[in-house]
Amino acid sequence: DEGCFPHLFKLFEKQVADTLNHTRVDNSGAAALVPILVVFNKFATANSEIFEMIKGFVFPPDAEHNFREKAEEQRNRELLGSSKKNMNPLDAPKGTMRQKLCSLLTWPEGHIKRCTGELLWTLSSSKPAEFIHRVGFGNAMPILSVKGFASLPQQQS
Repeated sequence: DEGCFPHLFKLFEKQVADTLNHTRVDNSGAAALVPILVVFNKFATANSEIFEMIKGFVFPPDAEHNFREKAEEQRNRELLGSSKKNMNPLDAPKGTMRQKLCSLLTWPEGHIKRCTGELLWTLSSSKPAEFIHRVGFGNAMPILSVKGFASLPQQQS
């Protein structure tokens, strides 16, 4: 039922805030966040209406126009060869859900990092360029590597 999503969004906001504000690296953050990240990702993948609802929660429609303008400017600079890759998200103001989720992409606990990346990948319509613009090149690399769009150097033992 779509009526449950406002309650899930509030719960999710609280869990994200608690994890980011209490930066203990233990299993409590993963236990709180991973299940709802997976549920949001599964629902967004399975149902286009729910996809739009979750995307609107993370990337509010009133901010999308600004994001689209910045993405177009970045693409034009890249085409002219006058720009480096955007290492930071193009539009993730401090305190917004999109900024908080980008912070989780660098979280030490791997399950949080991966599940957050998978959700943001889905909300970026599985488009590498949009994903990079939304999360920044550095944050995007691990997921792009998993998806086969980039390769990371092998770790030496």
